[in-house]
Amino acid sequence: MSEFIELLVRCMLKLIYKIPILLMILSCSRENVFEPNNNGLPPNQPVGLRFYFAHDGEIGFEWTKNQYDAVDHYNIYRGINDSINLNILDKTTNNYFEDYYLHYDSTYNYAVAAVNKFGLESPRSKTISTKPINKYKPYPPYQISINAQNWLDTLSVKLSWYPSYDTDIKGYIIYRDTTTLFDLKTLPPLEFTNKNYFVDTNHLKILKMYYYKIIAVDNGDLTSSSTFYVSDMIYDRPQPVFPTNNSQVKNFTEFEFKSISVPAKYKLVIQRNKLFDVIYQKEFSITKINSNIKVTITPVSLELYKNYYWRIITYSNEKLEPNSFSDLNCFSLIP
Repeated sequence: MSEFIELLVRCMLKLIYKIPILLMILSCSRENVFEPNNNGLPPNQPVGLRFYFAHDGEIGFEWTKNQYDAVDHYNIYRGINDSINLNILDKTTNNYFEDYYLHYDSTYNYAVAAVNKFGLESPRSKTISTKPINKYKPYPPYQISINAQNWLDTLSVKLSWYPSYDTDIKGYIIYRDTTTLFDLKTLPPLEFTNKNYFVDTNHLKILKMYYYKIIAVDNGDLTSSSTFYVSDMIYDRPQPVFPTNNSQVKNFTEFEFKSISVPAKYKLVIQRNKLFDVIYQKEFSITKINSNIKVTITPVSLELYKNYYWRIITYSNEKLEPNSFSDLNCFSLIP
C-alpha cells in the first residue's frame, strides 16, 4: 500500500509541475498559489554521476537532474583518499559541480544527495573517484601592465598582470632584457614570484628601455608559453625654472620648466600645501627635449602672501601613475 501511495503522490506531482501556468490563472492571490506539500518522502536518489574533466588540480562532474521531485538543492559529499567516509563539502542548485585547488596525487571521491525544501535528503548517489593529475601546461598570465618610475631618487619598474586561468599555479618567472629579441632559452630569469605583481629595482638605469616577459609555472613545474613583451623607460626628472623655490612674485600666467631628455607627456600641478589639495592642473605633450618650456595657465584665484606649491610630472605611454616628477617649488604672490 505504501508503494502505491508513493507512486500516486509522485504522479500527482508530475502532473502538477506540468501545469503551473494553469494554477496561476486560476488564482492571483498569494494564498492560493500552489506550493508542494510535505508528504514526508525525500527526493529520489541522484543518478548518472560522471566526470567531465579531471586534471591539473581541478575536477568537474555532473549528474542527471531530478525531473519530478521538488528539489531545493543538492548536497555535495567528498572524501580525500577515502571512499567510505565522505563529508559534506558544499551545496548547489545546479546539476553539476566543480572543485579546484586540489592535489595531483590525491584520490577524490564524490557523491551527491538531493534535498527538498522541507530539508528531507535523498539517499546518496553512487560514489565516483578520480585523481586530478598534472596533465596540461598552464595558460600564461594576461593583461600585463608596466610603469617605469623615477621617484624620490629610487628607480623601479612596476609590473602587474591578471593571473593565469589555471588554479594550480605555483608562481611566475620574470624575464628582462634591453632588446625585443631576447631568447628565454638562453636568458637567465630575473626573478620568481608567487604574486601577480613585481617591482624591479635590479641595476636599472635612467633613459634605458627595458623589456619584460612572464611565464606561469604550475605546482607540477609545467610552464606556460611566455607573454608578449611589455616595455617602458625610466625618465630623467624635469626641472622647475619659474617661479623659483621660496620666491615672491607678482601676478603671472606662465610657468617655466626644463623638459626631460625624451619626448613625453606632462602635467603641471598647483597645490595649496606640500602633500595634496590640488587647485589647478594642466596636461600637455612636449617633443622638445632638454629645453626651457613655458606653460600658459588659465586664470586661477590665488591669495596674496599665501604659499602655493607647484611641480611638473611626466608620464610614459598611457600610464596612470607618473614616471618622474620635479622638485616641489614654493611661491607666493605679492601686489
